[in-house]
Amino acid sequence: MFSLFSVVQFKNDPCTSNDKISSASTTYRNGTCVTSSECIERSGSAKGNCAAGFGVCCVQAIDDDSNTDVSYNDTYLQNPDYPSSYADPSSITYKVSKLQSDICFLRLDFEMFDVVAQPVTALCASGDHLSITNTGSGLDYPSICGSLAGSHMYVSLGGDDGGSADIKVNLVGEQIGETRKWEIKVAQISCSSDYSPPEGCAQWFTEPSGTIQDWAGADGILQDGLSYNICVRQNMGYCCVEYQDCGGDTFNVNSAISATAAGLSGTQCTLDWIEIDGAGGTCDGGVVGINKFCDQRLHFENAFTESVPVCDCTAPFTIGVHTEAAAADPFVAADTGFCLNYRQVKC
Repeated sequence: MFSLFSVVQFKNDPCTSNDKISSASTTYRNGTCVTSSECIERSGSAKGNCAAGFGVCCVQAIDDDSNTDVSYNDTYLQNPDYPSSYADPSSITYKVSKLQSDICFLRLDFEMFDVVAQPVTALCASGDHLSITNTGSGLDYPSICGSLAGSHMYVSLGGDDGGSADIKVNLVGEQIGETRKWEIKVAQISCSSDYSPPEGCAQWFTEPSGTIQDWAGADGILQDGLSYNICVRQNMGYCCVEYQDCGGDTFNVNSAISATAAGLSGTQCTLDWIEIDGAGGTCDGGVVGINKFCDQRLHFENAFTESVPVCDCTAPFTIGVHTEAAAADPFVAADTGFCLNYRQVKC
């Protein structure tokens, strides 16, 4: 007779472990449901049961710099000595290869990311930062730095079956005073998934409503040298997206002209701006022909001191973010970025 365990089979589905995480997006780390012996072979950690107790929720983490090949989905990239900070000056490159041919994208979730260029007014690329290279897609991704816990980034791997990407944490000199730590979850997404973003979207929001923030992070300085797209998926039955700042001084994307407590738009935005191509003052299709917004209020008219909602009824819904690669920008210290609440509007 066969033993019970010789005939029990189950899918290697994603699972939620009992491994608590202190992050802005989840309570417990994600894993994959496998047998306990397979989890050992993967050099993973069994954190809870799954498949009615026949499997374990296996959590994958890379927390040293000796083997940085990412071989499994939902792998957590952690700095050596995590959760302590990392003082070593050596950079670390993680190589992520497609697990199967129908993978098109990576999603990076910054569960913890405190990698700050010094001084904070400097370009990210001139100090400690994260860079994405060798993706096979031909797309460029901005260097990012700062305190970015809770943010995410999508990376296109291109159409090659053997596509890969290099995720590099670039470290310049030894840590002096500032915190330097990271935990990044790397998920692989199939080309046909409902969660696959359009090509060229560095961030992708799929809910009917939510909050969109730039990569200024907790340090409150909008990074220079950025050029990327934030995209919102059009949900069924919805035709427009309305954007509004999050209240208070939460829109601060300064132009080269002034740093006043007012809004600028259109051709007045010559240094840093956000761009909403289908922007209109109402959600009834009334486009006013202005798609750039900057300075310290979100508004269609120049020099207005109050923010107003902006509506986009021209799908696909995209926000372009542009900041000049000029650390000498006289307004950089006041350039604290943007926070936008969005809601999709029914047809």
